[in-house]
Formats: sequence, C-alpha cells, structure tokens
Amino acid sequence: MAPALVQLHDKPAGGGGIAQVVATYAEGLTARGWAVTDLRLTRRGGDVGSVMARPARKARADDAGIAQVRAAAARADAVLLHLGFSLLSPDLIRAAATSAPLFVHLHDVSPFCPNGLRLAWPGQLPCTRHQGAACVVGLCAGRGSALATARAGYRLTTRRAVWASLCTEATAILAPSRYLAEEALRAGAPSARLVRITLPVPMLDQVPQMPAGVPPSQAGPTIAYVGLLSVAKGAPMLLEAMAHLPAETRLTFYGDGPAAASMRARAAQRDLSGRVTFAGRVSQADLHAGLGRARVLAHPSLVPEGLGLAGPEAMALGRPVVGFGRGGSSEWLRHGETGLVAAAATATALADSLLTLLRDDELADRLGANAARLVRSHHATGPALDSLAARLLAPGSCRKSL
Repeated sequence: MAPALVQLHDKPAGGGGIAQVVATYAEGLTARGWAVTDLRLTRRGGDVGSVMARPARKARADDAGIAQVRAAAARADAVLLHLGFSLLSPDLIRAAATSAPLFVHLHDVSPFCPNGLRLAWPGQLPCTRHQGAACVVGLCAGRGSALATARAGYRLTTRRAVWASLCTEATAILAPSRYLAEEALRAGAPSARLVRITLPVPMLDQVPQMPAGVPPSQAGPTIAYVGLLSVAKGAPMLLEAMAHLPAETRLTFYGDGPAAASMRARAAQRDLSGRVTFAGRVSQADLHAGLGRARVLAHPSLVPEGLGLAGPEAMALGRPVVGFGRGGSSEWLRHGETGLVAAAATATALADSLLTLLRDDELADRLGANAARLVRSHHATGPALDSLAARLLAPGSCRKSL
C-alpha cells in the first residue's frame, strides 16, 4: 500500500514561498508513490481541501475542524504541519499527533517573534530576545503601534502555549536552515527531535527545459528583485538605491505587496522615470526568462530569512546575489563567493555593492558560476525529496496507537 501523508498549512495557492514548498512536496512525493492530501486551515472552511480552524484562544476540543484533522491523520502514515500560528491551537495539534506521527516544518521566524519579523522597534534592528513581556513593553509585538501591540500581547500567552504543544507532541521539528534550528533551540525545542533538512529548488529541474539565459556579463546593467513588495523585505530601499546608480541601470520588480502603490509613485519621479518596471506576479516560465536577462538579483531583506527561495532560484540560473545576508540567507549568500553582502543595511551601501557587480564583468560571471554550483550541490530536488520521504517513514516515526 502506498504511504499516505497529510500536509497541514494555511497558505492559498500562489501564497508565496511556503505555498511553493507545499506544492513541491505534494508533486514530488506523489511522483514517488505517496498518497498526499493537502488540508488548508481557514477561518471559514467549506472549500474543497479546506478545514475550518479557529485561533487558540477560541478553539474547542470538539470543533468540527479538529475532528476533520483527526480523521484525516488517522488514515495517514505521517502529518506534515507547515508552521503558521494564526489558526493553530493545542487541541488541533494533539488531534493530529495522537493519530499519526507529526512533523513540524519551520519556514520563517514567526514562531519566535510576535511581530513575525524578528526586528526590534523603533530602530528595526535584528532582535535576539526571547518571546515574552519585553516584546510588548517595547512595542515590538505591534511593529511600533500601541494598539497592535496590545492585541499581540493578548495573544502572546496562546502563542507560547501553541509552541509548547508543538515541542511536546511533534515526532520531529524540521528546520531548513542552521539559523532556524538555532532559533528553535533557543525557544525550547528538544534537540533530540530537531532535524536539519534541505529545501528543494524546483527551478533546478526547470532549467534544462527552458532557454538558457546569457552570462551575467552579457546581460547589461539590469537588476531583478523577486518577492513581496514591502518595507521589511527591503523593496523600497532598493528603489532608493537605484537613485545612486548610473542612469542606464534598469530594475525589474517581480511580485506585489503593500508597498507597491507608494513604490510606483516614487518610480515615476524624474530621477527614476523609465528605469523601473513592475512586472507583478508572473509565471515560472516568465520569471525564469526575466532572471535570465538580469545581471544580478537584489535580495535586500531586512528580515532574518528562514532560508529564502528567491536567491537560490536566481543562483540556479547563474545569477550572483546582492543583499544583507540576514538569517538563513547567509547559508547561500556568501560574500565574495556567490554574491556580495552590503556593508550596511542602507540604500547607499546596497547601491555600492550592486555597482561593483554592474561594472566588473569577470567578478559577476565568477560569482554567478559559483552560485549555480552551490545551489545544484545543496538544493537538488531529487535528493531533497528522497531524504524527506525517508525521514517521514524512519524507524521511530511509526504510527502512534489510537
């Protein structure tokens, strides 16, 4: 009989990097003979493949959604929970874990920070404090807003209860980067059940079937950005960096987000007019083609990334990366090897590093080639999925007694 997996998550299709990982796992494990069921936690339910779930402070053990999760887990060999906090409760976690081995997949810093960014206010500098009262006193939990902080403080106790339940009930906690593994340990995750895994980069499988891009040195003064257009991701800062770059430099943003409108208004001003393109959300084929035309990928995230996929995807195409190297991104953004880490998290420092690669053909090609080799050796889809499948069925991960 084919092994069965239930994936629990709260991301809609097209919902960013986590949704991409969920889809990659479903497709890859299905191809390996698994029966994969995706259940998306939502506030309303009703849609095919969705489960109505409530936040921890409102959830009850007899909720219909919890019963649905318990029934699905009872038919599975493993449950893979892609961690998000808004709709989890200790009761839902126990319902899954008592029916099948529960694997908790970390993706970002949200389990360890109530504002979800791991930045401290008001300076928005990287934070290393434990989640607790200090998050509320310093207004960090609400990203500087007193009202939002009060609401986050109200939810802080339940967030800690959810994390404690995960640490108790999980068969294993899967961390795709050293940074997330260290954060989990600091937050109390049991070291014996904390496992480093490799995230697959599907772009590697698509490269042979798509037209090859030109080497970075032949791409012209072009910069690409892929991801959410938000202040935390550094997109507006990149726009300001363009003002410090030569007039012939061009920049394309792939993605959308809350800062899009203000960024479009800024790009229309005289110093940037005609130099910036907002491509929006595009297909993988169009993204591949766009990255293949770029000389360098800018990854100016101010948030410590869990790992980040935009960088490795561009690197798979031989593109060097410029960014700040925070969090898990430091594992693939290696200064002087696969890209350049800006000297400071400022627009001028970002522009300086970008200008270096725009002007130095040999350096751009060398770092791009190194980047492609690193991603192919560390993030190949086949080995990553084979390893995940073996982990889900490993001895000690057998079905729990009902």
